[in-house]
Amino acid sequence: MKVMSDRIGKNLGWVSLDARGTAGGVLVMWDKRVLEGLEVEVGSFSISCRFRNCEEGFVWVFSRLYGPIKGRERGELWEELAVVKGLWNDPWCIAGDFNVVWFPVETSNGRQMSTTMREFSGFIDEFELVDPPLGGGAFTWSGGEGGSLKARLDCFLFSVDWEESVSRVMQFLLPRPVSDHSPILLDYGGMRTGKSLFRGKPSFVLAKKLQALKYVLKMWNKDTLGNVSVRKDAALEKLNYWDGLERLGSLSEEDRSGQRIARDEFSHCAILEEISWRQKSRALWLKEGDNNTKFFHRMANARRRGNFISSLTVRGVRLNKEE
Repeated sequence: MKVMSDRIGKNLGWVSLDARGTAGGVLVMWDKRVLEGLEVEVGSFSISCRFRNCEEGFVWVFSRLYGPIKGRERGELWEELAVVKGLWNDPWCIAGDFNVVWFPVETSNGRQMSTTMREFSGFIDEFELVDPPLGGGAFTWSGGEGGSLKARLDCFLFSVDWEESVSRVMQFLLPRPVSDHSPILLDYGGMRTGKSLFRGKPSFVLAKKLQALKYVLKMWNKDTLGNVSVRKDAALEKLNYWDGLERLGSLSEEDRSGQRIARDEFSHCAILEEISWRQKSRALWLKEGDNNTKFFHRMANARRRGNFISSLTVRGVRLNKEE
C-alpha cells in the first residue's frame, strides 16, 4: 500500500509499503528542497522512486527493498526489480535488506555457494551493478545465541552510470542501538561535472567489479589468514597445557578430545601459514624479478647451479668432465 502526505512537513516527501507476513515494511523519505519526486512505483517487496536533483537536474532512480526469505518469493523480487529497470532507463541505486549474501565469505560460518547466492550474483551481473566498499565492519546483521551468526545482508548497489555521476562512493556501518541490523550510510563526494570517457565500456565495468572483489578478498584474507599466527600460537599453548597434564597422569576422554582439537588447529594454521608465505614468496619473485635485474640474475644463477651436474659415477668410476 502506498501512502503519501504533506501533513507531516511541507518539505518532506515519503512513500511506504506495509509489512506482509514475515516481510518487513519499507519506507522511503526525501527532502523536497534537495530532490524532486517525479514518479513512484510500489511493488510487493520494493518501492522505486524516480528523482531529479534540484541543484544539478540529475535524474535517477532509487529502489528500496526488503528481501523475502522464501525462495519462490525471492525470485519474484528479482523479476520485480527487472521490471523497474525496464520501466526507467536512468541511473539506478538500490538499497535494503536483501536477506541473501553475494559470496560465502559474507557469512560467519562461510558455507559453500548456494543457489540463492548464484541467483543474487546473476541479478548483479545481468544489470552490471556495483557493490561499493563497506567501512566499519564486514557484517550488517547478527543473530543466534550471543550474536554468533553474522552475515552481510544489507547493502547499496548501483549501476555503472550512477557511479560515474558521483565521486568517492563508500558505504559505512552506523551504531545499532536496537535492531539486529546495522544502519548503513552511503557517502559520496558530490556530483561529477563531466562525463566519463569510459562510460558503459566492458573494460570499465570489469574494473569496477574487480575493485569490489578486491575489497571482498581483503576482508576474507583478514578474517581467514590475517590472524593465523595468533591462532597457531594459541593452539600451541593449548597443546603445551594438555601435554603438561598428560605428564602428570592419564587424560580423560574429554581431555583427549580437547588435545586432538588443539593439535588439528595447530596443523591447520601451520598449513595456512605455509601457503601464505609461499604466495608472498611468489609475489616477491614477480615484483623483484621485473624491477631488479641483479636480483633476477642472482636467482637464475642459483637455479642454474642447482640444476648443474658437476660429476657422475659410472660403475665405480667418477667422471667430472665431458668424456
